Amino acid sequence: MAIKGDGPRGSVADSVRTGAELARAAQLDQDVAEQLIERARREGVNLVGEGGLLAGLVKRALEGALEA
Repeated sequence: MAIKGDGPRGSVADSVRTGAELARAAQLDQDVAEQLIERARREGVNLVGEGGLLAGLVKRALEGALEA
């Protein structure tokens, strides 16, 4: 299965992964997301709305895309 742009930051080269590798990557992504949510709740950060976790993540993603 080819995953476009899933390589190192700034890379647009295609990489090929096995199903097992994709499953491990998906689990890592889920773990990171859960850790972010837990930390936001501990620190009193809203998950949605102005200044919330989701807004911050979207901002970073858009900035990264613009830099690329």
